[in-house]
Amino acid sequence: MRQKEFTLSTSKGFAHLILLFIIVLAAIGGIVYWNINKSNSSNGNGYKLVFNNTYVTPPPTESSSPTSTIKPQDAPNQYVLYYAVYKDTHGIFYANESTTRMDPYQGSFSYPKEPNKPWSEYADFRELKDIKIIKTQGVLSDLQPPILMNNNYAYVSINVIPDRSDLINSSNQILKIDLDKFSATSIWSNQIGSTKYKNAGGVVYLENNYENKYLVGSIGTCYWCEGREAGKIILNVVTKNEIYKEGIGNLKITLLDKTFSYQKLSAFKEKCDSPEDYGCDNGYRTVMKPSGQVYTEALP
Repeated sequence: MRQKEFTLSTSKGFAHLILLFIIVLAAIGGIVYWNINKSNSSNGNGYKLVFNNTYVTPPPTESSSPTSTIKPQDAPNQYVLYYAVYKDTHGIFYANESTTRMDPYQGSFSYPKEPNKPWSEYADFRELKDIKIIKTQGVLSDLQPPILMNNNYAYVSINVIPDRSDLINSSNQILKIDLDKFSATSIWSNQIGSTKYKNAGGVVYLENNYENKYLVGSIGTCYWCEGREAGKIILNVVTKNEIYKEGIGNLKITLLDKTFSYQKLSAFKEKCDSPEDYGCDNGYRTVMKPSGQVYTEALP
């Protein structure tokens, strides 16, 4: 009788173990399924989910506007540089008060459309992939598109201000961005409105990158006005030495000889396409074009 009771008790215990084992397997299966689905989805705010269920999110920073209700976790931070992929192309995303005025997710995405032909266009932050924050110093203001990218480096012209209440003392800087470390260092700086460069108080617009050795940019006559190009700056990326040439065109750099050549600009009369064209006078307008002697000088 006692042996029969023991056998019956053992059978019940074994059945309970089997039931418990099935429950545990079902629970594990549910957790794995939930994690796989979550890792292959988005949080709905444009940040890519990685396999360990963490987000690539910007750090919390103060809003650029006291009335702004944009939160860092659901929209890009203004005045922060992001390195990301948009439409299968690597580039830099940047948002400010101007780009986000109508849409908090909208910003400017800059990338090299062709070698030495950079391009910028509006993009939705939620459509970016592999978002990474570029570490910068100071408070960024206006990015001067476009950017230059070559191998593991990118270069941008951007305004930096001491704080958001001090726009008078803002400087225009060229940042060199290490795309391996996602950090930026300033390799050129000039206070906006300064008289360092003759007839040039504006900002630099980058034009060409020569093998990460030299950068060429045009600098405007002024910043707070409808200015024009005053001249070209040739910057040695390594030594930070530079040369400024006012009123030149057809600039060519020869790395092998360490020289550059150019022509000076001259005034020409050109027929207007329309009487309403800017500067049109009696059907003609004055344009500046390179002409005459070709000058050759040593690179900085």
